[in-house]
Amino acid sequence: MTHRPRLSKKSLLKGYPIGLMYFVRNEDGMYEVLDGQQRITSFARFVNQSWPFAVERNGKPRYFNSLNDDDKELVNHFETVIDWIDGIFEYTGKEMCWQEWGKLYGEYHNNPYAKDDVSSQFDKLLDDPFVTNKCGIPEYILGGSTEKQLLNIRVFDEAIKRNVYKKQTAEAEAEGISNCPFCVVGDGPNSKRIYKLSEMDADHVTAWSRGGSTTEDNCQMLCKTHNRSKGNR
Repeated sequence: MTHRPRLSKKSLLKGYPIGLMYFVRNEDGMYEVLDGQQRITSFARFVNQSWPFAVERNGKPRYFNSLNDDDKELVNHFETVIDWIDGIFEYTGKEMCWQEWGKLYGEYHNNPYAKDDVSSQFDKLLDDPFVTNKCGIPEYILGGSTEKQLLNIRVFDEAIKRNVYKKQTAEAEAEGISNCPFCVVGDGPNSKRIYKLSEMDADHVTAWSRGGSTTEDNCQMLCKTHNRSKGNR
């Protein structure tokens, strides 16, 4: 008998990474193992004892029924995490790979999710040209869609910043007001200040999270102080 199944179990029981496993969804909705079938089969055989073999624990050979409760829980935890993922995500593409699913399960498994809503949001983010890190989508959704840094949203390029700055500054100088639209409000000391380009940041007029695009017609230049305060709201 090959020792490979035993090595897989020992790796799992020691908390070592066991390697990625890939699945493909068939037309009938069932999953087929694309890569990792031997590991999955050996886990099932070990737990069900349909093909009994032992793993070494504390210097002694142990079958599944002779493991202590903690070790049994670790083996069963593997199946629990897989079931949890399948209960939330319909999508099975490459963006689901390389995720730290054990960590994500620990952080979010008590949160309620509607699978249809998750699928709709996932598809929308996949099609969004401003989302440059598609692999961040699963964690972004699980975390309540608040950590935009996970998606690496495309920022305004330098040409857009310069064009908006020139237009905004020319209009401000003509009216004798600040070229930061937030500084204009009220009668503060900067209400008529003209900032340099290097003193300003590009900002979405309509936030990306509300459907705003990263295009010139949705860009405004704010002084760094007001841009930071707006971002922290």
